[in-house]
Amino acid sequence: MTSRRNAISVEIHPESHFVLFKIQGVAYGKELLDITERTYASLTEPWRYNRLYDIRQFINVLQFDDFAAMAEQWPRLAGRVRTLKVAIVTEDPVRIARADTFTRVLPNVEARTFATIETAETWLAEEVPVKAGASHG
Repeated sequence: MTSRRNAISVEIHPESHFVLFKIQGVAYGKELLDITERTYASLTEPWRYNRLYDIRQFINVLQFDDFAAMAEQWPRLAGRVRTLKVAIVTEDPVRIARADTFTRVLPNVEARTFATIETAETWLAEEVPVKAGASHG
């Protein structure tokens, strides 16, 4: 008998300016917020890093309040407001519908769902314009 591993792993991709969060098993919004806070605090230019969530092995669901808290956390982590691109990898139609519904009402977040990590990475690699002379801190 095998046991399912519960974990949130983090991979920083400095060349493409995104952070990959792989969520397996059971995880909660507070845990994800805490890991995100620690991860972005370790980045030299946190405002440059978008997010990729691989939730294909995620068991439970995040609630709207969890999504809203992530959107509210972004300006504090980034040091300024710019749209955060969030790629979510899942093929589950319920998760796709939830993500589409939630992200439409969140400020400073542009989120899309993808079937593969590769297509999500391609979308994240598209340039996000940064205004010259913008404050970073």
